[in-house]
Amino acid sequence: MKPTPDDLAKGIRALLREVAPQITLPQGTRHLRRAMATLRDARWSEAGFDLLANNAVLADALDAVRVTPGATAAIAGLCAEIDALVADRTAPVSFATANDRNQSLRNLLCRSLEALGTDNLVGSAPLRRHITAGLLRERRA
Repeated sequence: MKPTPDDLAKGIRALLREVAPQITLPQGTRHLRRAMATLRDARWSEAGFDLLANNAVLADALDAVRVTPGATAAIAGLCAEIDALVADRTAPVSFATANDRNQSLRNLLCRSLEALGTDNLVGSAPLRRHITAGLLRERRA
């Protein structure tokens, strides 16, 4: 694809550099610098692949919740949602749909973590750590 997302970000940064001298308020200058740094530092061409990889990690963590002995009772109210979300391995048609899935996976993992914590499931600490690792996993920088 030409231009690549990275090429587009470079072009936007060039335009912002042109208008930067016209911004006179300190707060506006700070916001512009942050925006330009974000455009510079992110790997825009890889963002979609990073998101898909993160979705796979989150789905695997949810799957681990479902198959852990004893966890099923703690998350009984979430089982249908977990089954539906984990079973849906449809390739997203856009970045937005992949991002929506990411948010749904994260939400369900947080709710699962909460259910496991309130149920005092014996031996659930490793599972809770696995869930937390999935939630905290940063997209590749």
